[in-house]
Amino acid sequence: GAYPTTSTTEPIYNNQEDMYNAICATYKNALKEFEDISFLIPAGTAIQNARGTILGENYNDFAANESDNSHISSYGTLITSLLYLNEIYDGNIKLSQVSNTYSSLMTDEEFAIAITCAKNAIKMPFKVI
Repeated sequence: GAYPTTSTTEPIYNNQEDMYNAICATYKNALKEFEDISFLIPAGTAIQNARGTILGENYNDFAANESDNSHISSYGTLITSLLYLNEIYDGNIKLSQVSNTYSSLMTDEEFAIAITCAKNAIKMPFKVI
């Protein structure tokens, strides 16, 4: 299905790849336009990384009852939180040492996959791994 925006002037994305490419293009444009940006939080890449794992199909059961196939779930919230933690701690946090406090929401295996998706996005912010 399409991924409509709330604006009538913005495009409608017909698939995840188009939406992801638009996110990357936006990051790259911002980095060029605003030279004082000193860091990037590659949330789009981390989420796209997760879509290729067993977590991928669980993204649309959002806790806020958003089941429109375009909002992220608790897994996505965790992954983006890990990215922010990494930036706040200037890359000095060892994501592999973060404990699974979400054990009621996900297994340890799912938690480890979420960490890997975040770490891979940090290493390669514009490439899905």
